[in-house]
Parts: sequence; C-alpha cells; structure tokens
Amino acid sequence: MTTRLSPGSTSFLACPPVISLKPIVLYLYHMSSFKNYIDKITALDSDLFHLLDSLSEKSALKKAEVFIHANSRFNKEIFIETGVLRSYIVDEHGNDRTTAFFTGGEFVSTNTFRTINGRSSCFYQALGPASIRLFDSHKLKSTLSDNNILSLLGREIKEKIINRINQRDECIAQVKATDRYLKFIEYYPDLEHKISHHYIATFLGITPVSLSRVRKKLRNSIKH
Repeated sequence: MTTRLSPGSTSFLACPPVISLKPIVLYLYHMSSFKNYIDKITALDSDLFHLLDSLSEKSALKKAEVFIHANSRFNKEIFIETGVLRSYIVDEHGNDRTTAFFTGGEFVSTNTFRTINGRSSCFYQALGPASIRLFDSHKLKSTLSDNNILSLLGREIKEKIINRINQRDECIAQVKATDRYLKFIEYYPDLEHKISHHYIATFLGITPVSLSRVRKKLRNSIKH
C-alpha cells in the first residue's frame, strides 16, 4: 500500500536535508595540520592554541596563482596547510629562477626574511591547489613575545626558517649539477614527484634537459 501525500503535507518519514560534511572535515584537517606543527615544537594548552588559531584567516590558492609579487607589500605570515609553494625572481631577460620551495605543514619565510625595506624580494606562487593560513605580521609577533611559552614557539619558528635557508644555500653551492640534485632530494624528499621538473631545474640552475640527464644517469648507476 502506498501512502500519497498531498502538496504541502508533511511526514516524519520525509528525508531530512542533506548537510555536506566536507567543509567541516577540511576545517578539522587544516586545524590538525597547524596543531601538529605546534605540538612538534611545544605543548600548548587549549586557550593558547585557540588564541593563535583566532589570529589566522584561511585562504585557498589555485594552481599557478602568484599571490605575492616582487616589490609589493604583504604584511602577513604564511602557514601552509596543504600544497607546495615556491619563491622566485625574474632576471633582466625575463627568465624566472626558483629560490625556495615550501611544503604543507610549515611556515613560509617570515616577513623579516622575505622583505627588503618592507617590500617583497621575490614572487610567491602556488604550484598546485593549496590551502594557507595568513597571520597579521605585527599581531603574531606581538602575541608570541607577550607569553613565555609562545616566545619559545617564535624562536623555534625562526630557527626552522634559518635552517631551511642554510640547507638551500648548501644545495645550490654544490659545484656539480649531480651533487646539487642529490642535495635537493635530501632536503626535499618526494617533492620531485609532486611538482613540474621545470621548477626544480630553475632552482638548481640547470636546464630541464640537463636535469633529465642527471636523473637518468643516477637511475642507471643504481641498476648497475
């Protein structure tokens, strides 16, 4: 027997509206990504963590989107939730040179390291879809310096950035292209499987063809 409902009638058997859980899942994932980063440095109680969380705004980047331009002012600190970003410069011939890569679960170089006289020294681009948190530089700096536990966090963030810069310098200081590539995969494990090799070549200061030859040579040496 089929029950027919007249227009405007209701029934407790009627299906409830469908609620998408995707935004909630993404928010929790992004929050856990940021929290995991913090937890690796220091243990924060829920109040301090939510204080930091409240200072940030989330932003989504499209593939190839340049969100900071060289010589522009961008007074934000950037934490990458997901995705890969790069910084690059453009020479007088219009060729770009990648200066650094940044992956999910870390801060991009702070405003102090990124700028000269308050203006960005590089372009910053997403190499695929990416999710980031943006913090006002002055507010974050003030918050981190006002609390002993948070000041420790601030020092660790700075130290991680300095270590990354040193690793980059060591990588590109290698004389041979093969050695630069080996340092690259040591400091950026698995990144070559996530981005175009063109960007890796511009970082290493060689052509894509030369990079392909280096990789082929290493593969053949492993086989033998």
